[in-house]
This record gives sequence, structure tokens and C-alpha cells, in this order.
Amino acid sequence: MSTFVSYADIPPIVGVEPPTPQDILCWRKRWKKNKFKAPDFWVGFYAEKFKLAAYLKDLYAWGELVGIIKLGLSEAAVEWLRKVYVQEKEYCLQSL
Repeated sequence: MSTFVSYADIPPIVGVEPPTPQDILCWRKRWKKNKFKAPDFWVGFYAEKFKLAAYLKDLYAWGELVGIIKLGLSEAAVEWLRKVYVQEKEYCLQSL
């Protein structure tokens, strides 16, 4: 038995066209059952991307992407991702 997976369930990534306002509107319609928020695993996905960023420019790119889609995340999730981002940014700067 297969399970239908919508692209609205998959978080956007760096390296392709960033989401447009129309994309976000479509996602929010799909997320209606989840109080108009992205699936919970998106937060862990982006935190992991922050941690795996090899260079500061990569970290910035992931941060910019999260900035675009943050309306689809809970306030607590955005705050936690900010903390992870700052921690990883400090680590990258110490490594220079």
C-alpha cells in the first residue's frame, strides 16, 4: 500500500527557486488541519541543516529560507530555530 505525499509536506530547500507568496498560500490551505502551520518535522529538518552548514554562507542561505517560510512555523519553533542558528553562527565564526 502506498501513501500519497504532497509537495506541501516537503520543506523547501536551498539551491532551488525560493518559495513564492503563492506557494505559501497553497501550503497554508494544505495545512488547515494543522492550524495553518507546517508539519512538525520541518523544524527539526531546518535545525539539522543549520548544524550541517559547512560554511557561513551556507548557514546564511538556510537562514534566509527559514525567514521566508517562518509564517508557517509556530512562534516557539521560530524562536528555537533562531537559537540554533545563532549557536551555529558563533561556531562558524570561531572556526575562522
